Formats: sequence, structure tokens, C-alpha cells
Amino acid sequence: MKANKEDVIIPDKIPWGSIFTPRSVAVIGKASLGKGGWLFLRALKEFDYKGDVHCVDEDGPGKFDVKWVPHVEDLPWGIEYAIVCVKAKGVPDVLRGLAKKGVKIAHIFSSGFAELKTIEGRSLQKEISDITISTGIRIIGPNCVGPFCPKGGIAPTPGIFPGVCGNVGFISQSGGITQSIIWSGHTYGFYMSKAISVGNCVDLDVEDFMQHMASEADIGVLAAYLEGLDDFRRFFDVVSATTPKKPVILLKTGKTTSGLAAIGSHTASLSGDGIIWDHVMRQAGAILVDTYEELVHTIQALAKAGPVSGPRIGLMNRGGGEGIIAADYLSMLGFEIPEYSKDTQAQLSKYLPSSGTSVANPLDFAAVGGFPNVFGKILEIAASDKDIDVILYQHHVEFCTLFGGEEFNKGLLDALIDAAAHIDKPVFVIAPLYYSYDVWYRTIKCLNQAGIPVFPTLESGAKALLHMVEYYTKRGTKLA
Repeated sequence: MKANKEDVIIPDKIPWGSIFTPRSVAVIGKASLGKGGWLFLRALKEFDYKGDVHCVDEDGPGKFDVKWVPHVEDLPWGIEYAIVCVKAKGVPDVLRGLAKKGVKIAHIFSSGFAELKTIEGRSLQKEISDITISTGIRIIGPNCVGPFCPKGGIAPTPGIFPGVCGNVGFISQSGGITQSIIWSGHTYGFYMSKAISVGNCVDLDVEDFMQHMASEADIGVLAAYLEGLDDFRRFFDVVSATTPKKPVILLKTGKTTSGLAAIGSHTASLSGDGIIWDHVMRQAGAILVDTYEELVHTIQALAKAGPVSGPRIGLMNRGGGEGIIAADYLSMLGFEIPEYSKDTQAQLSKYLPSSGTSVANPLDFAAVGGFPNVFGKILEIAASDKDIDVILYQHHVEFCTLFGGEEFNKGLLDALIDAAAHIDKPVFVIAPLYYSYDVWYRTIKCLNQAGIPVFPTLESGAKALLHMVEYYTKRGTKLA
């Protein structure tokens, strides 16, 4: 159903600026409340897009203060980016009209193509594939919400999207996952440079966007949600070329019978054997995750923390029980919890009383309550041990209420942030939610602002850290 790449404009001629930072946009579709055109006109307004906006709707632009024309042929020449929100049957004629007006990129929001598995749907998709070959107009989609780029003022439908430019590039074959990862990033302190929902990929595909984002200097971490690929060989080559320079995190569905059946009704992607996929992608150096939550927290870890030189963890806790649970779980995952050196233990003993604490690993500072002036010192001492690669600290908001409520909690966080700034090893924080939701959320945001990876559960933090260790040790990366 897809155009042959050799017959179309070669990838290095793709006008990437027209996709992510266009100077002019045309929205083709109804501007009335709740319609497709309304969605994107509202999104451009809410995200404070600075370029020229044109609305193509016979009924007028509705409540939007934009340039309006009733038909595509009435548009001015050379608009960079068009969003097509008409019924599937009308898409081919719209594309032909846009091509005649010199439009470079057409993002097709409309659905009703090959994903329907009908003769009519496949025929329509073949028709728009032929149009990109014959006219040179480049197509995103169909059946997708398109790009997100804070720098360009482009957002995938209305919503509360952060305007912060980050270091993450994201590619998705699901519009909902694209939106969700942007929102989750705002909660856990990582932000997008560019993201894209690609849909059925009749023209521009996952490999094109992966190759582009891999070449972008401001993107340090690449991630993708995939349902299937048309050109697995090219995807393997792109990932293999990227992973020595920056991590690539992949969440692939359709690896089971149930998942494969679900894909059939979502996009028109081709899936593949799960065992073969995992083996080949690991060979390419990719990081493979199994759930959305694992995707979110692995992106967070890699976007925030520097390289990890090994699997040896220094555990810090406010009590003995949680340290034992963590030590057991981490050891089962393959981490090491080495005993601190005699010198490290001697230094820790200067700040921790012999009763009610432990200077071993895990380190238990319950008896001193984690007072800020003590906590910062013991964190720096533990991290300085030559046999420790990363600090994992379990922080409990409720514990701080024993000593002074949120004010005490904030003091402890300030001490943590200050100490972490002087440590040349990653510091991970586990902050479970019990009952103090508002204080817990402010704790998460405080750590995010400082660029410290913070996780709601031990499991989520441990799995993210495990992916980091495996990625950096495969590369042979060591801390100076």
C-alpha cells in the first residue's frame, strides 16, 4: 500500500523545518465546535503558534481569528504545512489541490484508510500513495495526530502541553501514546524536543523520523512506540547507527497473538515475531521495554542522569526493613549491593550514632531522622566510595511529618539537591505515595526541577536503572 522509496523524493530532501517549525499552516476541515479543523485551530491558538494560520472551510473560520478561504484553490501559494481533517473520500482531491498550491507537507488527521482492512480503505490509501509519487507533496499519516514541537509552536490537538523544549525525541504509531508521553514527561521532568505520531505511514515513515531525530544535536534520547514496520532492514540499520551515539528506547506491541489482533484494528502496520524482534533489536543496541510505565521511567532516567559506570548500588533508607526489601529485589535483578569500605564506614560513623542506624550497605539513618545537615554529608560520603556506581535513596514524605511536616521535607530535599550537585555519580530517588498526595506531588516536582530522576516505586526505578547500566556498559562508557 506504500509508495516505493526509490520512486519518491529521497529522505535528505524531506523539508523537516516545514514539519516541526513551519512558518505557515493551513487547516483544511470544519472549524465548528468538536470537528477536526476546530481541534487543530484551537491547538495552534493554545500553543501560541507564531506563524500564519489559514482555515479552509466553506462555512467560515468559526470563532477563530485566522485567515480564511472557502476552498483549497483559494489558498495563497507556498504554505509550508497543511493539516487535512476532511472525510477520507475527500482526502485525495484535497491533496491534489494542496500540491498545486506548492504545499510542502500534508499531515492527514483523517482516518478510514487501510487500517479498516476494507477494499475501499486500501484503495483510498493507494490513491494518496500515488499522489505523493506524482506530485512530490510529502505526507504524514494518514490516521494520526502528527507532530509536536515546542520550538515551532506545533501541538497534536488541544490539551495541556508543556511549552518547554527538552532533549527527548519520540516517534509513535499511536496518537494517544504520543499525547500521553508528553503529559507524563511534564510530571516526571523530561521534555520533548520533537515528537511525532505517524499513523499508517503512506509516505514518511518511522525510519525517516528516526534518522532525522538521530541527527539532531539537541536530542539526546530517542524513544518509540511501534506496532509494525514496512522496512525492518532499514530500521535495524538506523537504530544500529544511532545507539553508539545516543540511547534508543523501544516499546513494541504485537509480539503476542492478542497484541497482534489488536494492532489489526488500530493501524495498517505489519507486525512481526516477538522473539526475533527482541533478539535483533538488542543486537542493534536498542533498549527494549514492555509497558508504558517502563517506557516513561526509562526515558526519564536517560534524559536526566549521566552515564552509569556499573551495577553497584549504594542504598540509603530511613529504616531497615525497606532497605532489606530493596537489597533483595535489586540483587535478583542482577545489581550488586557491596559493603562500604572501612574508611567510608568510619566517616559515616562520625555522623550516625551506633544505635538505631547502620553504616553498612543498605545505609539506615532512621535514628537521626535524616536531618538535613546530616543527610547531605552522609550522601556525599556514601557516593565517594570507590565501589559504588550509583546512589539509590528511598524518600518518604510521611516520615518527614514526624519531624516538622512539609517544611522539614523541603529542607531534606534541598540538602539532597545540593549534595547531588557535588556528586559525580547518578543519584536516583524512590518516592512512594502513601497518603500525602499534595506534598508528594510537590516533592516530585521539586526533584524534577533539579534534574534528579525520581520514581514512584522501587520497581520502576530499578528497571530504569537496569536499562541504563546495560546500555552504558555495552558501550564501554565509564565515568571520569
